[in-house]
Amino acid sequence: MKKQSIFYGIIVSGLALMLIVENWELTAGGLWTAWPVLLLVSGTAFLLESISGRIPLSFLPGVILSLFGIHFYLLEFTAFWPDHTGMYFLYFGAAFLADSLKTRNSGWFTGILLSILGAGFLYSSVLKQTAGPHASYIVEMFGPLLLLGFGLYMVIVRK
Repeated sequence: MKKQSIFYGIIVSGLALMLIVENWELTAGGLWTAWPVLLLVSGTAFLLESISGRIPLSFLPGVILSLFGIHFYLLEFTAFWPDHTGMYFLYFGAAFLADSLKTRNSGWFTGILLSILGAGFLYSSVLKQTAGPHASYIVEMFGPLLLLGFGLYMVIVRK
């Protein structure tokens, strides 16, 4: 018999568990049947497929999907989780750093850059008080253009 991918088994099992929780009314308020759980199930499937050694390239999508699943889950069911664009930068930065540690490939510089930018965006109100409104205005207006230029450079000038 051909060796099966565990990815499909995790997806089917995760969806089945969501149906069991919903049909048997095991939790109140749809805590485990919300759409962010689908991101968590998908991310977990990618991560376990990568960790099992079958498809190493699925590690990065697994981390990204898992982090976004956790983020949107916490946004939906808690009041304390920050709903800020800077969080997205932090998630991608953390995912790139984790991927570069696991695969020993490049991506660490981009991960550090995105993490620093995410923290800067997340704490932009503190930076406005520290650096002044004029400096923060320049960063807010031209920072995205520099980031876009860096991204296009990475796409066009491949090594």
